[in-house]
Amino acid sequence: MPENPKPLASQRVIPRPAPDATTIILVRQSAGAPELFMVRRSGGADFFGDAYVFPGGGVDSADLDPALIARARPLNPHDIERLQAEGLSQEQAVGCWIAGIRELFEEAGVMLAYRGGAMLGLGGAEERDRLFAYREEMRAKRISFREVVEREDLLLATDQIHYFSRFVTPPYARKRYDTRFAIAPAPQGQLASHDRTEVVSGEWLSASAAIGLYHSRARQIVPPTLQNLFELEACKGFDEMVSMAKSRVIAPICPALVRSGGRYVLIYPGDADFVPQLEPAFTSMYKRPAPLPILRFVLEEGGRWAIAPGTSSSGKGEKPMAKNLEQRIQELEDRDQIKELTARYCWHVARGEGEAVAALFTDDGVLEVADGSFKPVNGREALLSFYRASVNQPQLAIPFIQNHIIEVHGDDAEGTCGIEARFTRNGESVTAAGYYEDRYRRVNGQWRFARRRITFYHVVPLKQGWAEAAAQRSRR
Repeated sequence: MPENPKPLASQRVIPRPAPDATTIILVRQSAGAPELFMVRRSGGADFFGDAYVFPGGGVDSADLDPALIARARPLNPHDIERLQAEGLSQEQAVGCWIAGIRELFEEAGVMLAYRGGAMLGLGGAEERDRLFAYREEMRAKRISFREVVEREDLLLATDQIHYFSRFVTPPYARKRYDTRFAIAPAPQGQLASHDRTEVVSGEWLSASAAIGLYHSRARQIVPPTLQNLFELEACKGFDEMVSMAKSRVIAPICPALVRSGGRYVLIYPGDADFVPQLEPAFTSMYKRPAPLPILRFVLEEGGRWAIAPGTSSSGKGEKPMAKNLEQRIQELEDRDQIKELTARYCWHVARGEGEAVAALFTDDGVLEVADGSFKPVNGREALLSFYRASVNQPQLAIPFIQNHIIEVHGDDAEGTCGIEARFTRNGESVTAAGYYEDRYRRVNGQWRFARRRITFYHVVPLKQGWAEAAAQRSRR
């Protein structure tokens, strides 16, 4: 490949918006790694024919029907914030997830919905047959998805869907889509099955197994699907996938399409030769997507996209992608908010406000100490009990934070900070020094502690110097 491949000339096409599409990555837990339901599109399909993909398709105007939206659970607040930052109204955001549920039902026969407050399970043969018949009627356009939902008195489980990634077809492609990928848990009792029209087969595969089939050439898997598989491969369960979905940067990803050596090459963010391709109309909460696991694909004879060696933009001796002004300002604001979060922790501890300290953690937050003097405290309720018992007395402990180092990665961050503290314990003054190792997470626009781990250099009575205490420990 040339050192500086050039994008195809943009004047050869008229930039046009890509229609919205939603793809659902349906997940079920197996004895080993979690499995994902994948379908193979028919060879005659007009988009990614004969390729293994996740169920999904375009957002129709019918998906925005107010009567259908009224039968959908509210989306999780973080995803609403992300989707609205992409220029969607709340109704359009819900409509995107409704489209995903509809396409999942049409292509995989799985209905993500509630009835009577419980997830639909389809335990009886009669109900399964009825839903299968609806699916055939929808394909023949004799019944709408709204009619199915109303006849069955369903509430769509849009609250079970978690935004994971967004890919946009390059401007030079014959047909373009703006596709949002989302993960959702497979309902217990429902059996996924392909529709035999748009897709000709379907199977449950772990991300590792699917990637292995791609490398062995037993499966044709297209670049956006592969990028998602590589990112999900390390997850050991659905909860870990949800955590990844909540913490990751989601910006529209559009690869640069270049011609090199007579072949088409896709170049993705993270490659030194990546050139942004999106029209200004494509917006998100972030200006630039995070680097991806695979940096390049080359189109082989026969239509298979093969992984090609890329040039990392952050490799040793290479110049990293320059941050624009908005990114630099956002990073400064994030660092400032995280520093204030830590300062508030000290303030509430000094004032004996245990409930306020616990509120600074995420719902799954963890507090632990390196020397094992107490067991890790996991989750909001446990943290609340711990801090109520340990700090609900003003000036019992007065901590001071310094030397704060913070690294921000989208909605996730990590850092360390030194701590000195004055304690009152059993009527005796105590001094302590050490450091925190922290992980932070942005939740509903606010930074919170996801994990705090403290290591103490010393905890000694104020009348005794810490050098003496260290000498005593070394003699033991």
